[in-house]
This record gives sequence, C-alpha cells and structure tokens, in this order.
Amino acid sequence: MKVVVEGGVHIRVAGDVQHPLLVLLHGWGMTGEIFDPIVSQLSERFRVVIPDLPGLGQSEPALASNGLTLAGLSRQLFEALTPVLTDKAMIVGWSLGGNVAVQLAADYPENITGAILVASNPCFVERPDWPTAMPESTYQSFSEALQENPDKVLQRFALLQVKGDPNARVLLTRIKKLLSEAAPAQLSETLRLLACDNRPVLHQLQQPILHVLGTEDTLVPIALREALAESYPHHHIRTVDQSAHLPFLSNPDQFVQYVWQFAAQCQCKSVL
Repeated sequence: MKVVVEGGVHIRVAGDVQHPLLVLLHGWGMTGEIFDPIVSQLSERFRVVIPDLPGLGQSEPALASNGLTLAGLSRQLFEALTPVLTDKAMIVGWSLGGNVAVQLAADYPENITGAILVASNPCFVERPDWPTAMPESTYQSFSEALQENPDKVLQRFALLQVKGDPNARVLLTRIKKLLSEAAPAQLSETLRLLACDNRPVLHQLQQPILHVLGTEDTLVPIALREALAESYPHHHIRTVDQSAHLPFLSNPDQFVQYVWQFAAQCQCKSVL
C-alpha cells in the first residue's frame, strides 16, 4: 500500500491506477486503518484512497482559525486529496466520516459520483424534530468527560461501537489496538462536529446516496431507517443484520456487495 502525505493529511492508496476511485473516510477518534480488513476486496475493482481525517489519526491538525467546521475540514481534505484523485470518485463515509462525505459531495459535486454513508446520522444529537439520535445529555456528558480523561472516553466509545454485535469481542480487540496506536491531535474539536445538524446539506445532494445501517447499532439506532426514508425518499437504504456500529467489519462480504451494486448505479467505469 502506497503512503503519501499531502497538506498534512496522511493518505494510503491501494489498487490498480486504472480502476475507478473510491475514498474511505473513517469516524471520530479512529484512523483509516479501521478499513484494512476490506481493502483487499475493494481494491480488486477500485483504486482505494484512505486518508486520516485532519486532526485525527496520523494527520496534522485541521486548519480552523475561527473554529473547526465540516465545511472547513471538507475543504482542507479535498485540497489534500486533489493530487491523488485523478478522476471522479465515489466516497464511503463511516460515522462522522459520513457527514464529511456529505459535505464533500455538496461542495465538489463535479468530483463526487455518489456517497455511501455507513452507520452515519445526518444529525447525531437529537433535536425536537429528529428524535432518532443521541440524547443531548449523553453527548454533553461524553464531551465533558473527554476533557478530564480522553483515554477512558475512547475506551467507552469503543465498547459502544461493538455493543450488541455477535462479533463484539473480536471487533473490540481490533478497535482497542487502533486506539492504542493513535495519537489524534484534535479529539475535542472533531467531537464537536458530531453536534452539527447536517440534514440541510444532505438535502442539497444530487448524487446517488446509499445509507448502510447496522440493526444492533446503539450509536445510530436502526429506527433512523424510517426517518431517512421519509426525509430523503430518493436515497437507498440497506441494513446489515446482527451488526452494531461497524457493519463493514461485522459482515464484510455483504458490505462489499453493497458497494459493488451501488457503484454500478453510480456508473463507475470498470466496476463490473
């Protein structure tokens, strides 16, 4: 796997240069290495590009003179990816990475053919008109605890990601290993991005969108499926049974099939 650093963003690339481009965006507190178990399968048909989000993983802090925003992070990430993205790309965004993917698709529609949003909520913290989300009190206590003991919060977050998954023990071992090796620069700043209401931006998108949800996810409840279907009737929604917050690891074969099928809808060249 090739490793490059552009604009302070750590990027790994795998797959044939003749294949269509697929960008994988990880979630809060994690690194792009979370996708490693599926990279081999995906690179059979894609040129896979895996950045660490600015401020997380091995990437340098995100540029934020007036506070970090999804739009600002999207701009910095796109500028870093530009030398690598030699053609239009499809994006897979997991958890927080899903909202970053939405922002990228909205800001650079000529470059993004479609987006797969995995275990991602356009509004992660509940609102009066959006109850299928994390209670605000839970988010606030999580944020406050992060200031006092980041390691403890990350361990708690790891447990929440696998809760209810039959493969919880194996998945937890992998997540804890990644967390122990990472030293993210902006945990608090990037956590605040989860409090953003990204629903209006999602409404702007003209590209095909696929939502993939885990039926046992405690962070992004399966009840979100109905809210998404009502609010975004033109989007596609798929579920992975007996999966918590990591459906691409719980059932990688099923997830990769979803990617192949959706890529064909996005008319990615040379996919089939």
